[in-house]
Amino acid sequence: DLGKGLPSRNFNGVPMALTLLPGRYTLEILYASEDFRTAQVELPVKLEAGHTYVVEHRIVGSDVQLALRDLGTAVTCRYERYSNMPAGYATRPCERRKG
Repeated sequence: DLGKGLPSRNFNGVPMALTLLPGRYTLEILYASEDFRTAQVELPVKLEAGHTYVVEHRIVGSDVQLALRDLGTAVTCRYERYSNMPAGYATRPCERRKG
């Protein structure tokens, strides 16, 4: 077990968030928008201890570009579900760590 994950939207087994140990991974990132645009990328990454990373998307024409952004150690994010039906939706508030 590499870490823990927040349950998926649509209950399809694809987590919305992960907690992983530091190290090298190949992440398979899947994206689907409300207007049915999709993207998938396998991204080799080296994750550092204590860092928070977020997947960001950018829509250019009909394409979706995905990237992993390192927020460093001063920021933490969490997901808050606000609907479980029909597909389950969540927001991702991020805030500076205290201390």
